[in-house]
Amino acid sequence: MSFIKYIYTVLLFLPVNYGISQDVGINAIINPVSGCNIGNDSITVSINNVSPFPVGGTFTLTYIVDGGAPVNENISTSIAASSSVIYTFTTLYNFNTSGTHQVCATVIFI
Repeated sequence: MSFIKYIYTVLLFLPVNYGISQDVGINAIINPVSGCNIGNDSITVSINNVSPFPVGGTFTLTYIVDGGAPVNENISTSIAASSSVIYTFTTLYNFNTSGTHQVCATVIFI
């Protein structure tokens, strides 16, 4: 039985758009969690809007596992002021290799 452990790195991008700070970032990687023989699993993140203003539009979300190729997905959504939304990437990652994995996630407000 192999045990898989994850190290999460959260990178934040805070671009300025139309003169109003769009303070949107990844505040948590919710899935995957530690476990044995996980196999193909989804990556789920929490996208947080820390500004006092609602934001809406297109966001580019990216995850990278163990320094590999980035997986990019665009979503269109609105996030209320001081709120967050949960997003699950449609592209699964194969966690069959035992050991510790580093999962990094970013968001850019387009």
